[in-house]
Amino acid sequence: MKRTARWAFTIWVLVWVGAGLMMGRSTPVKGAEPHRMFFPVVHKTVPQVEEGPPRFGTSVYMTTNNPNAYYNLGCAQGTRDLGLAGTQDSLVVLAFGKPVKIGGVYGASLFGVAPTTTAVLETLIPMYAMGYVDCAGDDTQSTVTLGLGTSNYGDMVRYSGGMAWNNFVDHVNRWLKENNYYHRVAAVGAIDIELGWNPPDVTRNWVNGYDDGNLYPYLNFGDANSCPTRVFPNWDCKDAWTKEDLWYVSYGVGAAFPLPLIYATDTGNAQQWALMSLWAAQNKGAPMQIQGVMTQWQACQQYPSGCGPGLDNRLEEGWQQLYDELARDARTKQELRWSTDILWWRSSLTIQSDALQARPGGAAEQATALKAALAQADLDAGVRGSLEEKREMWLRTAREQEISARLAETEGMRAPKVPTIEEAPFAVGFFDGDEGWFRSGQAQITRRWQGMSQDGYLQVMVGADGENPTRGVVVILRYDPERVLVGLRKEVGPPGSGPYTLEGLEGGELVIRSADGAELRLNLLQEGAVLP
Repeated sequence: MKRTARWAFTIWVLVWVGAGLMMGRSTPVKGAEPHRMFFPVVHKTVPQVEEGPPRFGTSVYMTTNNPNAYYNLGCAQGTRDLGLAGTQDSLVVLAFGKPVKIGGVYGASLFGVAPTTTAVLETLIPMYAMGYVDCAGDDTQSTVTLGLGTSNYGDMVRYSGGMAWNNFVDHVNRWLKENNYYHRVAAVGAIDIELGWNPPDVTRNWVNGYDDGNLYPYLNFGDANSCPTRVFPNWDCKDAWTKEDLWYVSYGVGAAFPLPLIYATDTGNAQQWALMSLWAAQNKGAPMQIQGVMTQWQACQQYPSGCGPGLDNRLEEGWQQLYDELARDARTKQELRWSTDILWWRSSLTIQSDALQARPGGAAEQATALKAALAQADLDAGVRGSLEEKREMWLRTAREQEISARLAETEGMRAPKVPTIEEAPFAVGFFDGDEGWFRSGQAQITRRWQGMSQDGYLQVMVGADGENPTRGVVVILRYDPERVLVGLRKEVGPPGSGPYTLEGLEGGELVIRSADGAELRLNLLQEGAVLP
């Protein structure tokens, strides 16, 4: 990168090259621009649960539609479960990125790297199921629930998109049941609802579309950005969002269940969601049945400078924080079925084992917990109807898994046909934002360029540095032909330069403007780009 202005500055460069490099995420909190931490730190005063957190599942941000990748992911989870004592009950979220339309068909962006329709994704999930069962071997009792994930990022978050995602989940489960896998691998919907990505009315539209005639739950693995904590009880949720909105998209409709992001090491995220559940108990007559916790510790290890200060809870820490916060009030105290930690996909992936305990749960146990909530006399008709719908979904799941297990004994489990997938398109040009790659503690991306390179694909993102937004930032990401992220370089400018803006392409160079008016240029040919 060269600079035409006469003043000089120091560029901080962080380089990590190799198939194992990926990027972390963080949960924004109050005042995310710049990132704002929770102070004072509140020490735990509630006794910890005696049994401790459950074993975690490894969730994955997906950037590939290669069938072999899905088989290998399932195999990695099955190999882990085979090597562990007891029966495992794991949740794995496959996060596919924001909703998109491809040739009039809904799908997901796979974070701008491999946009894929739901029709194609439907053929890939059976490969995961087969890989899991094959590699679990003699362990015929452990199970995986797959959360098929999208987000509320972008301009395709619509009612029809929610319906399409609901149909996607339905079609996957139909195949799993017809081929006798459903007692081992079952699918639910999942969506990363982050309050800074879209206003509540837009997000509610997607939620209503999914909930219209749904058969399976969805998990909201999003944030409660800026919502109140015990330390800051007077905060308001971000932008136009209210507690009512967050409750509605996380638990209010029949299909919705929370799986909150608990990243903040100071317990701030846990406080937010525990208070949301208490608000539901006080205002709706029943607390939220929170399904578990998502953390991002593994993703933080994949990113050179981490996830930003204080946003890297280990999985057992995130789970324990939320359990403890919920236990502060008898109305919200509950068990948390799942713990899952997310990372970015890579071609060679080993699912980590851990020293935590196997805590078998299941759909029947979820239905039992909802029966107790329905016994409360002060529920209004709308809330009661929603809880009854939730309970019926779990009861139906339990019944259908019992049927699947019996059929598997008599008929066996039929292997899927390996799909032939056309190479996903890779859009070339300029685009706004980063599709959720970074959070405010890492980088605040305003615009990106992406195109082909001699070795695969290239993305260049510009904006402000997450740790000091007065500094501009350029992030260069490299992918191999299989869409595996193999390199990342981050260049940070001096104070006063940020945010950078991306102005255009001239003579093979990206033109970047700093906040103080200086011009910078990045030679794409030197970066290996193949330009028209």
